Amino acid sequence: MWACNCGMALATVGIFSCRRILVGAAVAVVSIDQCLWYIDCILKLGTGKFQVGVARYLEWPETPFVQKVFSWHHLWFLPVCIFYLRNTGSGNMPVDSLKLAMIGVFSMGIISRFLTPRELNINMCFECWQDVNISLFHIFDNKAVYIYLPWLIVMFNILMIIPWQLMLMLVNL
Repeated sequence: MWACNCGMALATVGIFSCRRILVGAAVAVVSIDQCLWYIDCILKLGTGKFQVGVARYLEWPETPFVQKVFSWHHLWFLPVCIFYLRNTGSGNMPVDSLKLAMIGVFSMGIISRFLTPRELNINMCFECWQDVNISLFHIFDNKAVYIYLPWLIVMFNILMIIPWQLMLMLVNL
């Protein structure tokens, strides 16, 4: 949740200050979640169910209508950033965007863990989201900070490489 907000803030600042590296870092930070949104929404159209689970909260009766409306940024944010990166500067992904994103993931994980209540679980700072049914992601849920945060940061940064390759390809087309 906060990663998307930080990603949107980074991209906005980057676009208006002509700092493409910030837009590239924003793309990297949100790419896992937002690529999974595409998969989840396509599968929802095909099967009638959010199979991955990242968008499943849209069906929960307790999810406020406003949150449901504003959640659709998960589908338009990456195309806007990719359009910007392709049509500015040299038309490719700025060098060091991924490194900046990895530093951001590290910072957001630590800040979220120490400044937010457990029940909010912002940026998965205490546990992986419960509606994501991949047991590997849950093996250190609710463990001590010195166990869970390194796991979260390493796992997220490793997983970020996969959609990052797709983002590079889309920007460099």
